Amino acid sequence: MSGNKSETTESGKTTLPHERLIEAYNRRFEIQEEIDVMTKTTDGYQSRKFDQLTMQLTYVDNIISIGESDFDKKRAATVGKLFAVLRTLQHSNN
Repeated sequence: MSGNKSETTESGKTTLPHERLIEAYNRRFEIQEEIDVMTKTTDGYQSRKFDQLTMQLTYVDNIISIGESDFDKKRAATVGKLFAVLRTLQHSNN
């Protein structure tokens, strides 16, 4: 996996590298799919898991939002931290 170095689009806008954005979109899809399945169940464990997935989805949405906007060193550091927290959340919930 590459780092958080930026890429420049055809319009001259600096963004997160494509593979990092794709990774974020893929994670978002997986989390949203799991949330959709969980909305059909309502026991205590499922409710806790639903809350955890919702939080993960928020992190992914923030990564995507930052990655698609003007991207600089400060934002690269923020995205790196968000990915690290997201990985921690996903590993602790599995």
